[in-house]
Amino acid sequence: NAEMFPYAMQQLRLATTIGMPTPGYVIWTYGLRLVDGTGARMPTSGVYRLDGSPLENMGQQPNIRVDITPAEYFSGKDPQLDRAIEELLKKLPRK
Repeated sequence: NAEMFPYAMQQLRLATTIGMPTPGYVIWTYGLRLVDGTGARMPTSGVYRLDGSPLENMGQQPNIRVDITPAEYFSGKDPQLDRAIEELLKKLPRK
């Protein structure tokens, strides 16, 4: 999930997240059939941070915020990936 995965990576200190905030679209739902044969989804539970704040409508902030413009995307440039490589190179031992 776009919210739960980066939150877990940050909380467990397993990764540095780089990019833009997630949109905050995370709740648990179930499907049900309506009498006319169509279906619907109903919320059943929210997802919360350890401090009790919801992830719904309050997306996860990255450790390092890096935007990507439509022009960059369509030209094949990825400043988020470039920054991730830069951060990883900082962690390599120096000779």
